[in-house]
Amino acid sequence: MQAILTLLVLFGGVKIMKKRLFPIVIVLLAFICIMTGCQKAAKPNTLKDLKSGDFVFNKDFPDKKLLANMQKAIKQIGMDTDEVDGFYVGPDWANGYRYYFQYGDEGTRYDIYVNQDHSVASIKSNKTKINIYEKGYEPFNYQEVENNPDYYANVIRKQTGNSTEETSSDNTNNTNTIILTDGETGKYGKLSSSGAVHFTVPAGHYLAESMSGNVKISQVNVNNEEDYSFIAEFNSKGEKAEIDVKDGYYLELTVNGKVKLTAK
Repeated sequence: MQAILTLLVLFGGVKIMKKRLFPIVIVLLAFICIMTGCQKAAKPNTLKDLKSGDFVFNKDFPDKKLLANMQKAIKQIGMDTDEVDGFYVGPDWANGYRYYFQYGDEGTRYDIYVNQDHSVASIKSNKTKINIYEKGYEPFNYQEVENNPDYYANVIRKQTGNSTEETSSDNTNNTNTIILTDGETGKYGKLSSSGAVHFTVPAGHYLAESMSGNVKISQVNVNNEEDYSFIAEFNSKGEKAEIDVKDGYYLELTVNGKVKLTAK
């Protein structure tokens, strides 16, 4: 602004500015606006437009179904959704998306793990490292967890009506065959803290067959969840592919997926 006033003096005052300098002033103001961030950021149209590290306000969140699911889960742990005005985007995890938000006077960070069907798998306190919300189980109250973390770190959760139950669906008459079903632990599965089922099968070479239509199989390092890859993808029931399961890795299926593994 000081530079603009200097220009007015040099070129003979306001009257001259009106006739001769008006275009120059407009250009200068536009330049200053651009340099100071006056431009309005573009709103994301899809989840793919969001990058890890981005912050997106609720009003700009591109998927209203996912936003509603996250807000519902936040309410279930005793929080006021009006105090959560947006989410930070985290790196994807093996079974879907990850978001962060801050809550409370201390600005405690909470991590939301979202499945590929946009259901919420879990909400974890970054302060206590405890899953306050976990799909298939009754949620905890966030304040009670923060006030008594030692108790809640070891408490046995109560399952809800939509919880996963251990079944024997992966047992067959053929000892070389294993059936894995998303949402069922069975012989080889274990429910993780994020709410997903991790299947630990013997390492080796398998013929994988889809029993549910569209399904992906991912392989995840047991010591580093960021180390994962999709080792098979099926678009129709009965489709087959050969896969290699490595030692020290577990398998995950996409939502509602079911596959048969036959050792070779």
